[in-house]
Amino acid sequence: MRKESIGPRAFAFAVGAPEREINLLVGHSFNQPLASRQGGTLTLVDTDDALSFTAQLPPIDEQPSYMRDAVLNVQGGRMRGLSPGFTVPPRDVVPDAEVEIPEPGNPGVAIRLIQAAVLYELSLVTRPAYEDAEVEARALAAGLTLPGRRRLWL
Repeated sequence: MRKESIGPRAFAFAVGAPEREINLLVGHSFNQPLASRQGGTLTLVDTDDALSFTAQLPPIDEQPSYMRDAVLNVQGGRMRGLSPGFTVPPRDVVPDAEVEIPEPGNPGVAIRLIQAAVLYELSLVTRPAYEDAEVEARALAAGLTLPGRRRLWL
């Protein structure tokens, strides 16, 4: 059996390069964008504890229907998960980008620990692969902000 975990600052390559586009999407669909780093509506903060983000959404009367639906689902607690879209670089580029470690106290179970990955999007989802990845909605006068926090490592 195998599990997966994302280590601290595993997304540092893309997060630390402000010219790299990272999107916030609904359900990994690039046809349903919520925010964009290049557009100035998505801010990412990477620490040893978590990768967190803030997305500034337009006022409700300027939102497409899928965006309003996503906001209502987050506010209603039906869509609380967050899922990263990323690729792991090849071993010849980053040798320790991913390693397998045994799960403590559970022989026979390996954990795929991702230590370096190229992040290209975050998605609001109903069932995240990483249970500690979460999102919440906060209303602001100029629109709606969606803050999210990801604790994806051991």
